Amino acid sequence: SSIPPSGSHILSSPDSGHYRVYAQKLILEDDDDDDRHILIVCKKKKKKKKKMERLVILAMIIEVSLSTTSIKTFTTLEMKENLPVGTSLLQLNQQNHHEKYYLLNLSGFERKYFRIEHENLLIEKEIDREEFLQSKRCFDRSYCLIEIHILVNDGQFYFVIPIHIVDVNDNKPEFKNRFIHLKLEENSSNEHQIPIEGAFDGDEGVNGAIVYELDCSLMNKNHEMNCSNVFHLNILSRSQFINQYDQLLLRFGYLGEEEHVYKLIVNAFDCNPVEKCREGRRLNNSMMIEIEILNS
Repeated sequence: SSIPPSGSHILSSPDSGHYRVYAQKLILEDDDDDDRHILIVCKKKKKKKKKMERLVILAMIIEVSLSTTSIKTFTTLEMKENLPVGTSLLQLNQQNHHEKYYLLNLSGFERKYFRIEHENLLIEKEIDREEFLQSKRCFDRSYCLIEIHILVNDGQFYFVIPIHIVDVNDNKPEFKNRFIHLKLEENSSNEHQIPIEGAFDGDEGVNGAIVYELDCSLMNKNHEMNCSNVFHLNILSRSQFINQYDQLLLRFGYLGEEEHVYKLIVNAFDCNPVEKCREGRRLNNSMMIEIEILNS
């Protein structure tokens, strides 16, 4: 495909909404009739805290030969997060002749995390996938896809390189509340169903799946209780996006009068089955639930 004709076009940016792009052909006085300039001006209004608007203008003048300029979109690169600085992602020159590459900084972060050296696209700074999602640098809220744009030979070619930042299991589940205190009447005999917020894991897919387990080890040692026969923990809904928590339901019936305080630990593991967490590196977290029985 070629540079778009004169007119108005809409481009999307993952971290700043929409830009309206105006492309205009400017004919130069030159001996070569094929020489042209393409003027691309991107305009977007941003609001400051004081509700004032400012106009952000990005102007880029590219001298090209319209008969040869083409846009090449590469196959999506699968890149794991946390790769060390200097890792080579792609050899740009596949024609065995010298080419000049210019890395565009269209979204404001490209040159901070990537660089071009010896015709190779390299990692300039270690990338954390979850940080990219939180800062809205990815096109999607869960699948982290970005694009790198490179100008070749002053506009002879235009490279678009999609990069999927692949998740690594490097986050443990996090609870919104580490402690919950419940008070119940002593003569309460009906089954209780108490919704509580669980944990969230910033990792993607299987790496972010959480398994919950109830632990009654803090109970009075003189009081024998089979935790699974009395207390039940159900998952009402799973979090779909980063910083959203699972919704849980704690169910239990009449607890009797032998104990006045029941202490439960809710463990959250980010692997399934749980035995794998116990065998290897444990990425887990916990929350305490204290149930106090009040005298009627």
